[in-house]
This record gives sequence, structure tokens and C-alpha cells, in this order.
Amino acid sequence: MTNNHPSNTLATETIKPVTTDDLARIIREAAEQKRTVIAVGGGTHLFTAGKQFDLAIDTTGLTDGFHHTPADMTATVPAGMRLSHAQEKLSHNGQWIPLDPPDRGNATVGGVIAANRWGPRRHHYGTAKDWVIATTIVNGKGEIVRAGANVVKNVSGYDLNKLYIGSRGTVGIITDLSFKLSPLPAVRSTFRACYSTPEEALTTAAVIRSAPLEPESLLITKGRWTTLKAKHWWLLVELAGSEEGVTAQKETLSTTLEGSSANRWNEANNKDAAYYWETVRFGNGEASPLFGIAEISFPKSQAECLLALLIKSYPKLSLKLLPARGLAIVEIEEETDRSLFVNEITKIGGSIEFDCVEINSPSHRWPVEPAGISLMKKLKTALDPSGIFAPGTYVGGI
Repeated sequence: MTNNHPSNTLATETIKPVTTDDLARIIREAAEQKRTVIAVGGGTHLFTAGKQFDLAIDTTGLTDGFHHTPADMTATVPAGMRLSHAQEKLSHNGQWIPLDPPDRGNATVGGVIAANRWGPRRHHYGTAKDWVIATTIVNGKGEIVRAGANVVKNVSGYDLNKLYIGSRGTVGIITDLSFKLSPLPAVRSTFRACYSTPEEALTTAAVIRSAPLEPESLLITKGRWTTLKAKHWWLLVELAGSEEGVTAQKETLSTTLEGSSANRWNEANNKDAAYYWETVRFGNGEASPLFGIAEISFPKSQAECLLALLIKSYPKLSLKLLPARGLAIVEIEEETDRSLFVNEITKIGGSIEFDCVEINSPSHRWPVEPAGISLMKKLKTALDPSGIFAPGTYVGGI
């Protein structure tokens, strides 16, 4: 058993393997004995549906095998390594994995990928599915399975990497990942503009997207994800790149914001910028226990409709919206009928994932099953025939 690790409260026994071969042997034995298994990294993005398991795998022992090839802009990273540690190592050569999930330093690389977590820079960089080029997993039979290749272009076979991203340990336990990398920007600059209505903020965001600008982050916030819990709507823009390139973009962005309907706007100093983005990632104060947090995916063309719906029905609203990606994170600070909320979102073509303490059922966390649920269940059976990996913790009860 490992000391002071989140896995200790989730299972009858905790094991901390240090190699992929060790893990494969453990899983083969668990499959033979029909023991249920939960994989736990830093425990920062864990969902167990309130269940207890026979065996917890502490993946933080899987830290060997880091390999960085700066010339190719690729790296292989063990799943148990903390993302912050991997980024620090890569930064010595001016590169990084362009993922910025909410993380105070405890999240493991494997956990971030298994949960498919993201942050405000998703606007420019997308998600792990855009950057993972190879994976090694141990499946439910205790077999070591490798997919992809440690090169940026690989056209052989199916892209199984995308199967594991966001699968939350239900089809296999990730042991290492290979990424294509991005250059670390030489400079970053943050602008913030205040608007009286969400329509004004959304209009300005559309103008920015059509301008000769390439923001690293572009989002609209209100409520708990702003530094001031006020009625106003805030547009946050982060520019990144070479000093010369960012200087030119700053001039264009300043002109755009000055010509918008913003009540006020400014370029933040480094200290304020860090505070703004910290608040965007982690919030200002505690989450409301009355509703929790909902992550909404919606057709990008429906952004204005979504905002109008939310404002009309839920005045006590906190929100962060990535209009270019069709994504919103919503919190409602009052008693709310979740089923009514779900119906309203699905009417505009949206899907929802809830995240709050009292949720202990996959049907509560993912209230609308995806169209491909039958295929997902078949893949689960193929990769985990004994059904030992985190049973009943994923969408559709997978």
C-alpha cells in the first residue's frame, strides 16, 4: 500500500507498480480473480461514482522512460510523471506539451490524458487528441498494447490513441505517451475588456477571430471565474509568440477593443495576468453545492442562443465560454432542476457533463448518452472482457 495517496480510500488493496511489465502481471492476476480495478494518478480528475474497488493501481510509480528529442519536437513521457514536472523538463529546450488543465502541480500526465482535461489555451491548441502521437497501455487481459509511433506523421493503421484519451481508465491503464510538442512562446500578453451584455462580448470575440490575430486564449467569463464577482461580462484574450509578433498583434487588438462597445479595457501587467488566468482555471471562491459545474459542448453557431437561454433562465450564473470551440463551463448558484436544464441544452444540440460532489451515478454525470454508445460498449468488452476496469463509472454505465 502507498502512503497518503488518494487510492488508499478507494479499494481494499493498493499496489504501486514501477514498470509496465509489473502492471501487466498485476492486471493478468486481477482478471483471473475477477477483481475490480481503479487506476489513480494524482487523484485530481478522478470520478468513481461512489464505488469501492478490489484493487487500486497507484500509477505514480510509473516515472521511468522520459525521452525528449528536441530536434524532432517530440517527447515520450511516463504516465506517472506529474505534468508540471514534464513541462519543466521540456522547457529547458524551449518546448512544451500545449495542454493547460486546472492543475496545482499534482496531476499526472496519464491522468490528464485519461480524463481529457483542458484549459483556456484550448482555444488555440485544441486537446490531447491533437498532440498525442503514441500510447502504451495495459488492457484488461494484462496485455501490453502500443499504438501510434514516436514521429509526427504516422499513417499506418487506426489511430487508437484517440480511443484512450478521455476513456478514464475503463479500457486500459496508460503507462506512457508520446507527444508532438510546441515551441514555448517567447512572450505572452493578456488583455481584458469589460462589457455590459454577453452579446457585446460575443460580438467582439467574433471580430477578433476574423482579424489578423492568433490568440492563444480567447474566452468570455462571468461570476466565479472572474476576479470580481460582478454583473459584468469579461472578454479575456491572451497573445503569445515572438516579441516582434506579439507587439504587432497588440496594436491590432488594441484597435479592435477600442472600437468595441467595451466599458473599459486594458493590457494586464504580468502579476495581474497571472491572477486573471488562475481565477479562470480554479475560480474565485468555492463552487456552489446547489448545482455543481456543467461542461457544455454545443454547435458554435448556437453560442448566442446558449447565452440568451442561460441568462433568461438562470440569473445567478457563473460562466466561462470558449466561443471558437463551442464549449462552456457553467455554474448556477441556486436550486435548479437539472433535468429541465439538460432538456434546454439538448434542444440547441448541446451535450453535458456534470461535475459535483453528490453525483454518484454515470447517468447523473453524463445525462445524455452519445450516439455511439453501443460501439463504445463493444470496445469496452473487446479490451476489458472481464469488465474489471472501473466498472460502472463511465458514460452509459461502462
